[in-house]
Amino acid sequence: MIPKTLTTDRKLDGLMFGSLTVFVYLFVVIYFDYIKCIAMNTFVDWDVKSITAGDFSVEFDLDIKTYERFQKHYHDPTNPMSENAQFKLFIQNELEDRINDPEYPDQHYDDGDEAAQKARKKIAQITFAYENGEMIDLLTDRGYYLKNEKWEKAVAVEAKIESKIHDRKFLDKMQTPCSVFATFETEEGLQRALVYSDIKECPKQQAFLGEDIEIQPASEPTDIIWENRQYEPSERTLKRVIVWIIILIMLALSAGLIYKMTLIANGSKFMFPKVDCAATAKSYNTQ
Repeated sequence: MIPKTLTTDRKLDGLMFGSLTVFVYLFVVIYFDYIKCIAMNTFVDWDVKSITAGDFSVEFDLDIKTYERFQKHYHDPTNPMSENAQFKLFIQNELEDRINDPEYPDQHYDDGDEAAQKARKKIAQITFAYENGEMIDLLTDRGYYLKNEKWEKAVAVEAKIESKIHDRKFLDKMQTPCSVFATFETEEGLQRALVYSDIKECPKQQAFLGEDIEIQPASEPTDIIWENRQYEPSERTLKRVIVWIIILIMLALSAGLIYKMTLIANGSKFMFPKVDCAATAKSYNTQ
C-alpha cells in the first residue's frame, strides 16, 4: 500500500511531466510552423525580386489515354513534323483557343490597355516531361558504378541500357509525354489558364482530349525531379498512404514498447516501495 503522501507526490510529478510533454509538443509544432512561414516569406521575397519564365508558366499532368486519342484522331503521319512536335502544336492551339473563347471570363490584367485586351493570349513555349524514369535510373546507376570504379556492375547496367534501346515498345513509352509545362507571353494569359479548372460555364472546358486536366502553377525548375513526373496522382497518393501506414505502425510499436517498459518500472516500484526505516526499526524494537 502506497502512503497517501507518496500518492499525491506521484500525481503532481505525473501532472508536471504531462504538462512538460504538451509544452514541448506545442513548442515543436509552433517552431516548425514558424520556420515554414519564414521560408515561404523568403521565397515570396525572392520570387518578387526575380522574374523568370517560370513565373509565367503552368503545368498539368497527361493521362496515357489523352496521348493515345491524339495519336488516333489528330496525328498526321504524312506531316513532315514529328509526332511530338505535332502534339506540342495541338496543345498550344487547343489551350489558346479555350482561354481566348469569348465566353471565357476576363481576369482583368489588361484593363486600361485596349490593344492588349483585344490581342490573342498566346503561349510562348510548350515543354514536356516524359515517361523516362526507368532510363534515368539506369543512367544514374551507371554513373554511380563508374564513379566508384565498379566496372563489372557498370557493364551489367550498360547491357540493360543496350537492351532497352532496342526495345521498340520501351522507346515508344519513353517518348510518351506525361506532363505539360506551358509558358505564356502575358500575365492575363497565365491567370486565365490558372482558373481553367474552375470554369464551368464554357462547354469546351469540360474535357481535354476526353480527359479532365488540372492546371496549376508550374514548379520551380530546380524543384522538379524529372524521373518522378511519370507517376500519376493516384500512384503518388498510394505511396503517401503506404508511408503513413508505416509511420503509424512504427509509432504504435514505439508506444507499446514504452508502455511495457513503464509497467515493468512501476511493478518494481510497487514491489519495493519506499519505507520509513526508523519506524520499521522501532516497531521491531531494534536499534
